[in-house]
Amino acid sequence: MNGVSNITDKILDEARAWSQAQLTEAEQAAADIAGDYADQATAQTKAALADAEQKAKAIQDRAVSQADMDRRKSVLSAKQETVGAAFDAALRSLAAKSEEERALLMVRMVLRYQSADAELIFNAADQKVVGPAVTEAVNSIYKKQQLQKTFSGSFLEQVKKLVLEQPSKLGVKMSSTVGGFSGGVILKEGDIENNCTFEVLLGAIRDELEGEVSSILFQ
Repeated sequence: MNGVSNITDKILDEARAWSQAQLTEAEQAAADIAGDYADQATAQTKAALADAEQKAKAIQDRAVSQADMDRRKSVLSAKQETVGAAFDAALRSLAAKSEEERALLMVRMVLRYQSADAELIFNAADQKVVGPAVTEAVNSIYKKQQLQKTFSGSFLEQVKKLVLEQPSKLGVKMSSTVGGFSGGVILKEGDIENNCTFEVLLGAIRDELEGEVSSILFQ
């Protein structure tokens, strides 16, 4: 009996030892696996953080760029408003000039832009007084005749300075048509209208200046 008992005890001891070895091996394997996963998790975390930082920087760069663009647009808008206000004020200033000043300005415009016999179209405010004076002054200059009607000696002296060196066959007459513009004159040469109104002349200059202002966005 003692022999059988010894054999049984030995088998149990070996079984316990084998079980312990298997448990230790399993624990080591589990620790290794856990370590591998920890390393992978760390690497993935670092990669995720790097990607997040890159995206955050890209967002920040876009925000800075957008902020700069918005700033430049605000500057552009302010400059355009300033240009617009300046030209509106210039238009009001031209329209508010004295009758003599407006007449002399229109005489100069007709002499500069007329290329054929023309009818002169004025607005309602200038039709009665300024229009006839401009028409007479232009014809007198072309024909080198003495003015019959003037606003003042100053107007007469200014007109004398505009007398052309060579006689001209051009002539003008005042149209019965009344224009709906703030000031200036339209030269109707047959089917062609040469628009010398204050709005058009100032608008041409304004377009040029606003183009320069717009270039701010591309500097």
